[in-house]
Amino acid sequence: MAEENEIREYVAATRKHFATYHDHKEKMAYAATALYLTGVSVLIFQKEPDWIKAMSCAYSTLAVVVFAGLALSFICWQLLKKYHAGTIVSACDSLRVAWLKECPATLDMSKTRYGLVEVPKFLHAAIEGVKNPWSILWSSVVAILVVVVWAAMLYWRVESLVCRHV
Repeated sequence: MAEENEIREYVAATRKHFATYHDHKEKMAYAATALYLTGVSVLIFQKEPDWIKAMSCAYSTLAVVVFAGLALSFICWQLLKKYHAGTIVSACDSLRVAWLKECPATLDMSKTRYGLVEVPKFLHAAIEGVKNPWSILWSSVVAILVVVVWAAMLYWRVESLVCRHV
């Protein structure tokens, strides 16, 4: 009975940890998206700035591509971590629901990995059983698409200000 309580406590603590982690990753991704969109919007919609005339076409284009690539990489990384954390939370919820009446007598407690996280095999099996529908990913896809569109608009703006006047 003590082992069953420890297993239930482990699953509850794991769920709580990854729910907090999921929330943190979501906030980081959307804060980075908002910061990128704000900065790029300022650059897109301002009148012809003096500083841009000092840049060559190649450097300005490279700067836009590198900055967009870095922002997009960071945002995608945060969203991927959010997705994995959400999957672990869902698996823990599935186990807790399945164990409402009784915890299985035999669970594979040996260690394995889910990404970089070491988990017991019974939790890994539950994680593998989680089906994440498209509806979970739509907000991430929208954020990525908006960043790509803003990067394209900035590229067009830089091209129209710098490269066409050379």
